[in-house]
Amino acid sequence: MNKLNKGKLLGIVAAGLSTVSLMGVGFAAWVITGGANKDIGNIQITVADTQDKSIKFTSASVSEDNSTISFDAKKDDTTGPITGDGTYDEDLNFSIKYTLTCADASKFGGVKAYMTIEDATKENSAGKALADAIGTKNYLISPLSTLDTNKTIIANSLTAKTEDDTTPNKKYSTTVTKGTDSSTYNFNTTFSFNWGSAFGNQNPSEFANETNVDSVKTNLAALKVASTAEFTIHLEAVFKA
Repeated sequence: MNKLNKGKLLGIVAAGLSTVSLMGVGFAAWVITGGANKDIGNIQITVADTQDKSIKFTSASVSEDNSTISFDAKKDDTTGPITGDGTYDEDLNFSIKYTLTCADASKFGGVKAYMTIEDATKENSAGKALADAIGTKNYLISPLSTLDTNKTIIANSLTAKTEDDTTPNKKYSTTVTKGTDSSTYNFNTTFSFNWGSAFGNQNPSEFANETNVDSVKTNLAALKVASTAEFTIHLEAVFKA
């Protein structure tokens, strides 16, 4: 596949990770505090043309109204050994928008996606910390596979919403609207990270109790290492023969 277009999805903290910090408060409390989100462009995107070039990406960017991620406590969680600070709140979702031209709608077979993490195998790197958080550590559930052999169809229609059927924690949801001409379609996909089994598939501030708080703190400290991780979302339009 030839790369048709490549651009940074600016204005987002992917792994808003870089907003994650840990701070002790009081005797038994531990706050995961996000701090101000930063514009550091940690997510990139590549798009690929279809083989016969009948379907093309013409743009891809971050949706301005949903452009940051913060692996934070829930700000209104004020009980238990790990609490929110009343200001910063978890935000596990981010959105991208992209436009396709498709002269013959019957040839549209969907949009597939996967993600790669920079430095995912480099020891002591933020990328490996994120890869491990998703893989072996089970701190996070990624919205996409990190293998190009296991792409996810994030859009399968030019007229209806496409949603992940995982419940209760969906990984993606795509809406599509008609463009200004008959062959143009505008997509908006919201991707969602989820908390992994190491935190009981809950926000750590909800999962922590007096018995497991030490292990939760240890896991959060390990997750913090991923604060500057970068990843790329790869999009591919599918041609229906």
